[in-house]
Amino acid sequence: MKVNTRIRIPVRYVVENTIERIERRLHRLTHSTLSTAK
Repeated sequence: MKVNTRIRIPVRYVVENTIERIERRLHRLTHSTLSTAK
């Protein structure tokens, strides 16, 4: 059980980080496309 909890925490942290990075990239892409469209 101890090993399982140790593995779960970093995995969740990495997943959240990757999601944040993807969202930021998407926001940048949308902003760039909107600026070019204008």
